[in-house]
Amino acid sequence: MRSVFISIVRVFFFLLLPCSFTTLAQQDFSVRDNYKKMEVTISMRDGTKLFTSIYLPKDDSQKYPILLNRTPYSVSPYGAEAYRESLGPSSYFPPEKYIFVYQDVRGRLMSEGDFKMMTPFKTEKKSSSDVDESTDTYDTIEWLLKNIPNNNGKVGIWGISYPGFYTAAAVMQAHPAIKAASPQAPMADTFIGDDFHHNGAFFLPHAFNFLASFGKPRTGPTTAFPPRFEHGTPDGYRFFLELGTLGNANKRYFHNEIAIWNEYMKHGNYDEYWQAQNVLPHLKNVKPAIMVVGGWFDSEDLYGPLSIYKTIEKNNPNTYNIIVMGPWVHGGWARTDGDQLGNIHFGTKTSFYYRRDIELAFFNHFLKDKGELKLPEAVVFETGSNQWRSYDHWPPVNVKEKSLYFHEKSRLSFEAPKQTTPAFDEYISDPNKPVPFTAEIRNS
Repeated sequence: MRSVFISIVRVFFFLLLPCSFTTLAQQDFSVRDNYKKMEVTISMRDGTKLFTSIYLPKDDSQKYPILLNRTPYSVSPYGAEAYRESLGPSSYFPPEKYIFVYQDVRGRLMSEGDFKMMTPFKTEKKSSSDVDESTDTYDTIEWLLKNIPNNNGKVGIWGISYPGFYTAAAVMQAHPAIKAASPQAPMADTFIGDDFHHNGAFFLPHAFNFLASFGKPRTGPTTAFPPRFEHGTPDGYRFFLELGTLGNANKRYFHNEIAIWNEYMKHGNYDEYWQAQNVLPHLKNVKPAIMVVGGWFDSEDLYGPLSIYKTIEKNNPNTYNIIVMGPWVHGGWARTDGDQLGNIHFGTKTSFYYRRDIELAFFNHFLKDKGELKLPEAVVFETGSNQWRSYDHWPPVNVKEKSLYFHEKSRLSFEAPKQTTPAFDEYISDPNKPVPFTAEIRNS
């Protein structure tokens, strides 16, 4: 169980880092040599200023599309002379030459304003004070188009996890310049199926570990991300077992300083608080081309990508909307080779295929009019056979539902049991000695 806790913490800190994913190929490409950096603050319609980092190709002989990433996890490094080591969704993008834009969202890091968790979408904007993530994205793009030289008037937006939510929010009442959007592992509904609840069940280790740092208050714009929570033990199961009731989180550790945690504690049911954060009801009249991406082994946001794709497909039948599902953990397509999960091997580097032949092709086509796009409705990796499958519909048509049955001696079969007398297997469950469920078993 300790190994499981460690993996949760690793994923948690991946989320806290700036979204700068790289591969070996990009190590040979110098961002500093090929791009120049700008740092600006962009005023929103209500006067709030959002900190934005912009990387422009030094080659100004042509016009380039804008590729936008809005994040609550920092656009670091800060400083006009401090450059990111990598740009864009993958190493294939910088040599293609895009205008890469990264923005600290409202209320985070160097941006002004008050941060709201999963900012509820406002269907009606009656005044300049009616703002949400769709308006902030709209106002940002409007400024970029007017002030950034050599842009071709087309914008793409992408993001993984929380930035995936911002990507989905951007296509609601979208700026007409957004031609392509890729919400990747996006949160759709954090009570029903994403992150903090799974089918309404509170995901305690994830919520506690995440909000212990992410939820800390700030006194104003800052370049410093809150330090991580120190558990004092590598044994995650023991830490949360000894925590006791949820009320002890505040008594022992948070001391009522984590406002988001307090909100969660007040809303234990699927009430208006959670319903207002739900993305799905607002995915109507979607104009940009959409590519939703998710991982079959994503323990945080599997509900989000599947539900967002399904909802856009239902509400916007004429919109270009495809889905890609691979054998990945949370964000694995951007930060791993995708050839294995623990001791399970998939026979190929699935992430490389996705980055080059799917992701790059998608954005190049819609933002640069480059290449003939031949992607199917759904590109899905089938584990077991370890093959990529292409489908014209998702879920596939003519699929037959089959039942699996329990049999004696821990067997499963598609054949129904034939014995007439009841059969059973049993095991002892001791909460103080939990059954490990990974290939790693640690005794210390």
